[in-house]
Order: sequence, then C-alpha cells, then structure tokens
Amino acid sequence: MLEKIKNLTGQENRRLADSVLRVMMDANTQVVEEWRGDADMFEALMEIMEPQMQLRDEQIRKEERKEGMVQGAVVVLREMGYADIKGLIMKKYGLSQEKAEAYLQEAGE
Repeated sequence: MLEKIKNLTGQENRRLADSVLRVMMDANTQVVEEWRGDADMFEALMEIMEPQMQLRDEQIRKEERKEGMVQGAVVVLREMGYADIKGLIMKKYGLSQEKAEAYLQEAGE
C-alpha cells in the first residue's frame, strides 16, 4: 500500500491517502502495543520491520552524506571566491532554490 501511495499524483490524492494511513495506524496501535508486551511477538515484529529499518537508516546516511558534500562544497567555493555558489550547488546536487539558499545561510552567506 505504501508503494501505491508513493506513486500517487496530486496533492489532494496524497492528502487523502495520508488520512487513510493515519486512521489505519491509529486502529492498529492498540494491537501493536499488546504485541510489544509479548517478548516473542516483539522479536517477530522486529524481524518483520528489520528490512524497512535498514532501508530507512541507509536513506538517512545517504542524505547526511549529501548534506556534508554540499556544505563542504559551499565552504571551498566561498574560499575560492566563486561568485555563483547557489547556482552551482543547485545544478550539481539537484537542489531547489530554497534548499540551496538554506545551505548558504547555514554556511553564513
């Protein structure tokens, strides 16, 4: 279901899908809490969730590496006196104007 939601287009469709997911999660929270109290069930849940947790961790690491690379590039380009740092990092790292501006602000430009 999550894969189908990722492929939805349109803000309204995504908003509705998010609402459905919230209702499903709320309905299942009590069941999951009961399972967590059972040590055997907890282990089973962890086994089921491990691939998703590893994927999430890898995505976080990739994003952190990208952020570090962009921040390093900003520092080096600034030290070299490069004029259009924002344009260059937008092109090189596929950043939006807002995201590029945020990196520049973080770096003190």
